Amino acid sequence: MKCRKIRELILSDYIDGELDERTEKAVREHIAGCAGCAAFEKNVRGAVVEPFQMGLREKVPETLWNSVRAAIVEEGMRASAFEVVTRNLRVLLGALRPVYAPAAVVLLAAMFFLAINVSSGRKKDLLNSYLMDQAEFVVSLQAGEGNGYSEITEEGFGTDIEEFLL
Repeated sequence: MKCRKIRELILSDYIDGELDERTEKAVREHIAGCAGCAAFEKNVRGAVVEPFQMGLREKVPETLWNSVRAAIVEEGMRASAFEVVTRNLRVLLGALRPVYAPAAVVLLAAMFFLAINVSSGRKKDLLNSYLMDQAEFVVSLQAGEGNGYSEITEEGFGTDIEEFLL
């Protein structure tokens, strides 16, 4: 193995004693033949392992452990109605997951066609209304009815901007 891989193993499983026998043997053999990795392993043990070996171990009173266990059990038994509903919804929605994609496609297609029909109908109505207004205006001009503004009063044209400014 390369030094980089050995140092990675030293920092993780080798120091913790979690390597399988074959890999641990390979790491030990590499450390025996590589001064750089041997120094690295010594530094890691000095910085990571040794400070914790000298620490005092406190024994936690049994009553504390019993109260912690009891609290955990009580918390587990006290599932709120909200938690029960959300858990059941997750199970239900998890079972329906294969249906989501086709349902989404159908929903999007329906919304698209509905939007096209509604907007095209609305556009036609607006266009027809505009054309009718323009036709009435042209007819009033041809009939000689002034300048075509039929709602001119002494106060002005009666527009919102005019009312705001005056």
